[in-house]
Amino acid sequence: MVTAPATSVSPTARSLWRRNRAVLVTVLLVLLAAVATVWLSGGRSEGSHLDPRDTRMNGSAALAALLADEGVRVHRVTTVDEAAELAAPGSLLLLARVVFDPADAERIRALPSDLMIVGGQLHLDRLAAGVRAEEEVRVRSREPGCALDQARRAGSAFIGGLTYTVPPGGTGCYPSGDKPTLVRYVQGTRTITVVGDGEFMTNLRLAEDGNAALAMNLAGQRPELIWLT
Repeated sequence: MVTAPATSVSPTARSLWRRNRAVLVTVLLVLLAAVATVWLSGGRSEGSHLDPRDTRMNGSAALAALLADEGVRVHRVTTVDEAAELAAPGSLLLLARVVFDPADAERIRALPSDLMIVGGQLHLDRLAAGVRAEEEVRVRSREPGCALDQARRAGSAFIGGLTYTVPPGGTGCYPSGDKPTLVRYVQGTRTITVVGDGEFMTNLRLAEDGNAALAMNLAGQRPELIWLT
């Protein structure tokens, strides 16, 4: 009997370098575009925070490009109506702006897509039942401190902003003291993720620590990403 040679499925140094190189190249191209934008405008331009089309520092065009390279379809929308038209089981709605209208919050809660809430939100009790914001904390490099696979594989990340309570059956990660700044749990058929700050997703920070890995692991969990900005 001939035994086939064992094949390693663990990432090699070469594969890790290729993956990290792709991240660095993508971020570098976005940052070069940001510098050009600032130079042409004759002044400082910070960008639209977490906008997947914005190549400036606070935008998230680099993350959107990396997700697209992995086969994720990124739909940038600006209204809840647009998000509702696209939301379906097997998709993810990324909420990157504050929802001021309680009626809009109720509509988002009723959508069939998974939900990722980034940064401080009004009506969090409607959007993510069982999760409550606790206190503001500094955004800095933090270790996962949890068993959540998406966080554990990413490692340290530049995260903070707010800490949260964890609903029964949920998981809390990247703690400040004993309070997590990232919470994930399942509610019915939906997976809901709440993150205290989205700085790790910006063009400026994406190449630091495990930021790119964490951002892609969270935002790229479904083939269809609806990005409300």
